[in-house]
Amino acid sequence: MRFRHFMFLVVFSSVFAPAAMAGNLDSPGLPSAGSGMYTLQGLYDYLLSGVTPSLSGVFLEPSAGPGSTGKTTKEIYDGISAAFNAADATPNKVLSGSTFFSTDPANWGPRAGTLATQTPVNTTVSQAAGFYNAFDLSVVDADLYEGNIKEGVNVFGVTGSYNGVECSGTLSALGRWCDNGDGTVTDMNSGLVWLKDAGCIGAKKWIDTSTWDDASTAATILYDGSTAFNIGDCGLSDGSSDRQWRLPTKSELIELTTGTESVLGSSPYKFSNVQSSSYWSSTTFALSTSDAWRVGMNVGYAHASDKATTYYVWPVRGGQ
Repeated sequence: MRFRHFMFLVVFSSVFAPAAMAGNLDSPGLPSAGSGMYTLQGLYDYLLSGVTPSLSGVFLEPSAGPGSTGKTTKEIYDGISAAFNAADATPNKVLSGSTFFSTDPANWGPRAGTLATQTPVNTTVSQAAGFYNAFDLSVVDADLYEGNIKEGVNVFGVTGSYNGVECSGTLSALGRWCDNGDGTVTDMNSGLVWLKDAGCIGAKKWIDTSTWDDASTAATILYDGSTAFNIGDCGLSDGSSDRQWRLPTKSELIELTTGTESVLGSSPYKFSNVQSSSYWSSTTFALSTSDAWRVGMNVGYAHASDKATTYYVWPVRGGQ
């Protein structure tokens, strides 16, 4: 009888004493492989913020019961549902060729975008809905340049320079130079009228009191329909008269070589016979009255030189 009682106690202790054995229960996976499951908190963080949860490589006994920081399934659903409801992307809002995950219950799962890539055009102010790559408005519409906009007015980042000067001839590509068809070219920015043939008069001293065949004199006697000092009319038919032409100032010559469609010997635009050399200005050098300013048409730099030196003459009228 004593033996039977002993056996009963062994069986009873093995079957009915789980509390004593609880510390020896295994996780769903092998102890050496980890539990094989993510925590609810890890899933919650991943679905709400994209933080990837991690798995423990070694099974560890819990040191305490679940704490208050864990998430219930209701909390997980409520949080994810609120995030999904805040997402409002639809196929027509996503670029064609891209895939997004739709959280719309009626359209759940990966969906392809249908938003078309559009190209702007200059034939209408109403542009089709869609995606537009970066572009320059002046490329879309070549008419968007300063010469077409009133002076001081800014349109889409382009400040206008139009000052009421009209062109009845042929404009250069960007609209700064107007070939009037009468031997003259008008600067649409400044309104100055230049002799088209920039090499017609040739090179002369700034001043020559012995012959008076110098730069200042040659520029001022240039006029339509006459020959003086064998200069000729240089192809003029604009109806200009004596003394309307003059030597340009230093600032006017520099302006000729700067800004939109700047003129040099290598880029004459609407002009002809532009020399890659220096042209006299009418401006005397302040530090030495025996010198005057000249501007090189090779690089556009201004230099002061002795007035007895020979340089080219390019008459202009208007302005000043």
